Amino acid sequence: MNLGFFLRNNLNFMPYGIGKIISFLPYSFRPGISKSYRDSQKELLVFNTLEKKKKEEYLFFKIKKITIYAYQNIAFYKDYYNSLNFNPMMQLNSFNDIKRIPIIKKELLLKYNISDRSVNFTKAVQVNTGGSSGKTLSFFTPSEKMGIEWAHLHYIWKKQMKFKVPELKLMLVGRNDVRNYVDYDFVRNSLRLDIYSDYNTISKVLLGKYKKVQIKFLHGYPSAIYELALYCKTNEQLKERLKRDLKGIILNSEFPYDYLRITIEEVFGVKTNAFYGHSEGCIIAYEIDKNKYKPLHTYGYVETDETEGESSLIGTNYYNFQSPMIRYDTEDIAFNCEYRDSLLSSFSIKEGRSGEYILDKKNKKIPLTGLIFGRHHKLFDYCVSIQASQSEIGQVEILYVINQDINLSKDFNPMNSFDSSKVDIEFTFREIPEPVKSISGKFKLLI
Repeated sequence: MNLGFFLRNNLNFMPYGIGKIISFLPYSFRPGISKSYRDSQKELLVFNTLEKKKKEEYLFFKIKKITIYAYQNIAFYKDYYNSLNFNPMMQLNSFNDIKRIPIIKKELLLKYNISDRSVNFTKAVQVNTGGSSGKTLSFFTPSEKMGIEWAHLHYIWKKQMKFKVPELKLMLVGRNDVRNYVDYDFVRNSLRLDIYSDYNTISKVLLGKYKKVQIKFLHGYPSAIYELALYCKTNEQLKERLKRDLKGIILNSEFPYDYLRITIEEVFGVKTNAFYGHSEGCIIAYEIDKNKYKPLHTYGYVETDETEGESSLIGTNYYNFQSPMIRYDTEDIAFNCEYRDSLLSSFSIKEGRSGEYILDKKNKKIPLTGLIFGRHHKLFDYCVSIQASQSEIGQVEILYVINQDINLSKDFNPMNSFDSSKVDIEFTFREIPEPVKSISGKFKLLI
């Protein structure tokens, strides 16, 4: 196993007292991620100083490299490109030729087994995504992603919120391995809150064991932070404890609707800032104004399929040679797209991952983003979509569409392939022939 993955998997539960001291060690010197972190830091600094032609050369080199690699080593890309008479060795000669690379979509990738669209996956970890489309997709991601991603996120947070690496965050995301309601994640230097548990119990832990700990940022799903804010309206002591050292609130993974942000900022008395990204690792962008995002092309090449009006966001991942995503249609819809020096400089999101939730037996809201996409369900390996339906409190039906290109074993059981741990809900499962859509044809995670 790669050292970066080993550290991530084995040092997450280091005691806070020890982790606080080590948190002052710069990421550029941390074992397992130091090289990719330093390289990304340098690229961020250098790229911003380049003139248009040099930026184009920089991006073209990276895109051509991974495109040729994918064509030569991965069955999916070779088959797909050949079917469209595209040969990257012959047809990629300049920056403008990037547009000649065929766009790929999730539904196309799902026609292939993960082994046919990946290579050298023994050196990577398997993850999954649903995104705003809700179509499940599994793929492999390399250990380098941690250093690359954190370098870019630290750049964003420092620029937008005066973030400092040793400063502690309270994270509200969909992980189901949080111990004792609140625990410390050394790798991310964050307290992790169990969003599936009762806030009365969580409050006792935060006001007890972590009473004197300085929490500088809240970080997580807008819907989860919103639920915490609503609870804090009824618990003045917890509200004041969280507000005491707070500098800002970082929103991710869901569309940050105004009604969520207004309440969150009102309760905690600090500004929120959202960033755009997804598991596929093609795009990172930060909010420069309300729902106006600036992409960082050093992380991945970002473009749109149309230069005017509404358009799909398309991203290319430079560093994932295990499961490359080249001109990948994210299926998120952008508008107000602005280009500068031939590069997408900003965009707004029209369709995003919403804060849909279900209710457990105690009437607690459980964000679907966390439950469905915050965990690695084995069910993702067999399905092209997963949706949830709830007609009674504490009871949820999971609707799934089997991938017809995959041969299922006779003993396949969806319940055994779905991680429902630490959730006080009774789940049932039903196979359906195709995803349920709205009258306008839109996919909804919650039916």
